[in-house]
Amino acid sequence: MPIDKICIVTPGEIENLDKKELVDKIAEAYMLFSEGEAVNPPRQVFWVKENWWGVMSASLPEKGVSVKIVNIIPDNPTRGLPTINGIVVYLDAETGSPLAVIDAPVLTAYRTAAGSMVSSRLLSPPNPAVLSVIGTGYQALIHLRFFKDIHLTLNTVKVYDVNKDRVNRFIMEAGKLFDRTEAVEDPCNAVKDADIVLLATTAKEPVIKGECLFGAVHVISIGVMGPEYRELDDETVRRAELIAVDSMEGVMREVGDLSIPERKGLISKEKIVEIGNLLVHSNAPRAGANGITVFKSVGIAVQDTAISDLLYKTACIK
Repeated sequence: MPIDKICIVTPGEIENLDKKELVDKIAEAYMLFSEGEAVNPPRQVFWVKENWWGVMSASLPEKGVSVKIVNIIPDNPTRGLPTINGIVVYLDAETGSPLAVIDAPVLTAYRTAAGSMVSSRLLSPPNPAVLSVIGTGYQALIHLRFFKDIHLTLNTVKVYDVNKDRVNRFIMEAGKLFDRTEAVEDPCNAVKDADIVLLATTAKEPVIKGECLFGAVHVISIGVMGPEYRELDDETVRRAELIAVDSMEGVMREVGDLSIPERKGLISKEKIVEIGNLLVHSNAPRAGANGITVFKSVGIAVQDTAISDLLYKTACIK
């Protein structure tokens, strides 16, 4: 396809996607991935000047091929630039022709939030009311919008971040969506009565303690970048009755949340299951009324393919 015929998908067109439809598409991609029916090579991860870069590619049956180049530059806010940058190219699987170019940061935020919703539909306690959010960046804000549409019983959001100015801005946005919002001074108080906990940080050390979690709670961890970095402490992982991941290989290789406790002998890999396998077998995996469930996500390229295909069909084909 000639370059001038390639569709440019804008951030606004991503934001206009039907969230429930996207969640269903990501759930389907998870199942195809875990069943071995997707082409999903290991992502290339490398560091340039202490900044994280990744190249991710994948294809799904009856869909095209997506290739994403993305980076995380923590110093960019001081330059007035986004922390996450990149592009996604979507190509025809039969001809190899480029079909669309898509904004990677917004696409990544939306497909990541949709993946979290797949887990929360499956693993959260019934009728969750209280959501705890730790980390108040762009990704957390997009999650809020998905939580609003997917979990209609949520009415309270408790927020913690080390950056108080960012907390205040986040509270203003959360107040547009939920009845009650509260800034909390420490992460333990933020999570102790939560039904769902979202961790969306760049922390190097655990940001919550398992001893602060009570009752039935689902913990979603989407942050950190590095095999020695972790958001989840040993006690949270040890107490969890079920730990789901998007990719067993990716989670164990790329972040420390589960690999560190596994090396210590606190958990075994048998306790960890890919969420695609849970979906395939239609399990109702929450076993106890008071148990902790965990979803650890590092993101997989089939998510990019699924949302790219949906965007191409909704924004490009007239």
